[in-house]
Parts: sequence; C-alpha cells; structure tokens
Amino acid sequence: MSLTLSEVTDAGVQELAALKRLTVLKLSHQGHQSWYR
Repeated sequence: MSLTLSEVTDAGVQELAALKRLTVLKLSHQGHQSWYR
C-alpha cells in the first residue's frame, strides 16, 4: 500500500491543525487560570 504525496500531505496538515488546536486550548486554559488567580 503506497500513499500519494497529496494524501501524506493532507494527513500531515490535518495532524498539525489538530495539534495547533490542542496547544491553543491548553494555552488559553492556563491563561484563564492564572488570570483568575
């Protein structure tokens, strides 16, 4: 089973987007916590 370059790129982009979303959520969560303290 071989993936085409576009398939690999799409998967990578989606993974990066998911990681970025997680990071943003974590950062904003920490920001809110320190903000309320």
